[in-house]
Amino acid sequence: KDLFGFAGNVYLLDRLKNQIWKYLPVESGYSDKRTYLKEGTQADFLSSQKLQIDSSVWILKEGGEVLKYTAGVRDYFGLSGLDKDLNDPKSFSVSENSDNIYLLDSGNNRLVVVNKSGVYQSQYKSEEFSKVEDLVVDEEKKQVYLLKESKIYLLELK
Repeated sequence: KDLFGFAGNVYLLDRLKNQIWKYLPVESGYSDKRTYLKEGTQADFLSSQKLQIDSSVWILKEGGEVLKYTAGVRDYFGLSGLDKDLNDPKSFSVSENSDNIYLLDSGNNRLVVVNKSGVYQSQYKSEEFSKVEDLVVDEEKKQVYLLKESKIYLLELK
């Protein structure tokens, strides 16, 4: 369903096999696939949408649930302090250079910011968020790049 590069490795989210495949760089390209999840780790990725990595692996599911895996094992993560639950989230952004997670909550026309403990920090509202498909966040420059149809829009963070 999704692909992400981190620390030279490539990770592939496989919804059907409930697995995250890890490919390591080798002289001729990349290794054969290896399982990221530790043996015995249960996963349900069927409704997963997006994969992000900061050192942990983060997965956004269709209903708004965010999963966190660290060193191949499920790690606790839950959202708290939101005024309403996520509705039809389309994408999210996690970075090793940020303490925040940005969730594109299309159903509620907003961009929600939570810290990596899941605690609400802020939100940005606009009817346009219902049409945004993806995002990239640059906290250092205080900017969010939003993909809507074939155009990229800029949101300044406060």
